[in-house]
Amino acid sequence: MSYSLLFEKDLKAQICNILLSGNTKTANQLFIELKKKSMFCTKRAIFKALSELLHKKLILKYEDIYEINSEWLNLLSSDANKALMNLLEKNLLGKSVENKKHPCKCTYGNTLGFCNICLETACEHCSVKQMKHSNCTINCLNCQCGHSEGFCSECGNRTCFGCAKEFWRHEHQFCNKKNDEKQIAILEVDHQCWFSNTSEKYPDGIMLNSFSDKKDVNIGTHSGVVKIETKDKHKLLERILKQDIIKEAKLIHKNKDALFVRTRASINKSVDQFTKNNNSILLNPVIAMDSKEQNLIISPSQKEMKALSKGLQEFGGKVRLICSERFNLNEIKKIENKRIREFIEKVPKKELMDAMQRSRI
Repeated sequence: MSYSLLFEKDLKAQICNILLSGNTKTANQLFIELKKKSMFCTKRAIFKALSELLHKKLILKYEDIYEINSEWLNLLSSDANKALMNLLEKNLLGKSVENKKHPCKCTYGNTLGFCNICLETACEHCSVKQMKHSNCTINCLNCQCGHSEGFCSECGNRTCFGCAKEFWRHEHQFCNKKNDEKQIAILEVDHQCWFSNTSEKYPDGIMLNSFSDKKDVNIGTHSGVVKIETKDKHKLLERILKQDIIKEAKLIHKNKDALFVRTRASINKSVDQFTKNNNSILLNPVIAMDSKEQNLIISPSQKEMKALSKGLQEFGGKVRLICSERFNLNEIKKIENKRIREFIEKVPKKELMDAMQRSRI
């Protein structure tokens, strides 16, 4: 069977092909797209395929939206089409996939599935295979006729594959349920930094999105895009150019309300470095007002947040915790703190999706 025919037949590959266009999609939108391609499948099958792709980290999810994982593409190939063929060959449809045996994480057997609680690999040694009704009040005809496949782990009644699904569940000693509870906070940092120094006497604030490219690696700099919305735009731009640490500043876009300036500055110890050292994630943008930075940070717990603050203070900065809240990664819209919600609105959606995914690892 040729790859082209395998490609047409594989649901996960078709989903990846749609998302490779660069547009985000909901599960329902993917269902519609697949119907247009004359690939008929159920929504349940799509959700199952999406779950497997998320587990392999081939795609990312934010709330109900899915998109291709750019890091996965970069690892496989710079050519998206070649990367997709590698996906078919190595991850989904390899000829020897069915015959391969993958050791379970418990090391006592070969993987037969994934635990329904912690999503880690499961085998007959560390797990129990069970069935569960999609609706425990359902009255399944096959079961009544004697074609049951087992018993529901919830209600104890008979089940078949028409009214229930099969899953694995670790024995207690092998199961570590993933903790989706994280700490999110806004930290105000007052330290020697070209960006915060530039914002002195600007109570309206300026925003910086930091990143790095190939040139940065070679010349020891880091890049960013500064958004300037103050009345004295050109005066603020002049202050940026006067900073000794700034190696390059280019105007890349402007409109009647704002200037967008691409900057390249010499690498120095930063909040981003301290967050990585404390298993935390710094979200863009960084907001500077009157020589102080405000940083939106996600940490595993209050412990890491405090360690981060202590490290910044020892480095020579003054740190103030403006607000903090414990939240669930799956319910970021339910964050109660108003200031944190307003800050999240400024974060690029793609970056927020990526941060949620990295926080789960």
